[in-house]
Amino acid sequence: MNLRFTYVPYPLVGRPREALRRYVEGNDPVTGRPLMQAIVDALTQPLTEEERNPSPARGAPRPRLLKPDTEESLRRLFLENGWTDGAPIVLPTEERVEHMLKGTAAAPNEVVGRMTVTVHEEKLEYTVEKVAVNAVMAGAGPAHLPVILALAAGGEPSMPSSTTSFARMAVVNGPIVKR
Repeated sequence: MNLRFTYVPYPLVGRPREALRRYVEGNDPVTGRPLMQAIVDALTQPLTEEERNPSPARGAPRPRLLKPDTEESLRRLFLENGWTDGAPIVLPTEERVEHMLKGTAAAPNEVVGRMTVTVHEEKLEYTVEKVAVNAVMAGAGPAHLPVILALAAGGEPSMPSSTTSFARMAVVNGPIVKR
């Protein structure tokens, strides 16, 4: 089944009513079109030929490292490229990622898994280093990396496509809990 998506700006939780109203009355942050018109069109317009016969999309390759800049400029770059949801992040400098990688004996270029959020995108692989980058951004430490790598190896996206509500939970048990 082919689905059309519209996106509201976020975060939603804890936002005042006025901000949420501006989201609804504003534009889709991905397409730039008025949000409510995009929703009406998605529900009423026939599927285009491309929508009836989708091919997996592949985004432009991303550089391994970003050029040095101020933390504020880099945070803005992450937001503009959709690399963060707007929550605070720890910028993954090369030094911070190297420190995180001390939490595993695995090679940085070792492939951990492949995943996609939707069936319309090509499955992309991610490495130990990419998982370490995300761990740094989340504020984890090297001691957390073995558990994070185990979760990442499951291939389950944290925000899968869905037409219903869902929740994710990981239960960690055993000696690693004490380490």
